Amino acid sequence: MIVGIRKEVLDAKSGPDPEARHPGVSHRTQPLVLIVDDEASMRDILSLHLQTSFQVMTARDGAEGFALALKHEPDLIMSDIRMPHRTGLDLCRDLRSSEVTHNIPVVMLTATDDQNMKLKCLAAGATDFLSKPCSGAELILRAQNLTRMHRQQQE
Repeated sequence: MIVGIRKEVLDAKSGPDPEARHPGVSHRTQPLVLIVDDEASMRDILSLHLQTSFQVMTARDGAEGFALALKHEPDLIMSDIRMPHRTGLDLCRDLRSSEVTHNIPVVMLTATDDQNMKLKCLAAGATDFLSKPCSGAELILRAQNLTRMHRQQQE
């Protein structure tokens, strides 16, 4: 589901008419951030912080997140590492192997300081890490920096 307070925010279930609106970056007034986390409360907290500056879309696991990333081509993906069905590590590998999503920045969210897991995520193509819980200010600044870089690369 996409969460937000602006008119251009969409509902992923009903979704936009693909013929009426291409998901490309140039058609969005705000950057789109995809949050992938199996904990509804964490998705809600992250969405609440980000929705003032971004369009926000959420997914419950890596499989749902990958499908939404292919369909909407977000400017940034923030994903938990440990999730059922498809992990954040699986999601990162899937994103990097797809021509559509290979250049989207991916921030991995982790509740632990496991150096081995961080190395695995970097090897899979993660762009950055955030420890949970994180401050809202840090979350917004990292998201702004990464989406700005992504848009500049697109141009």
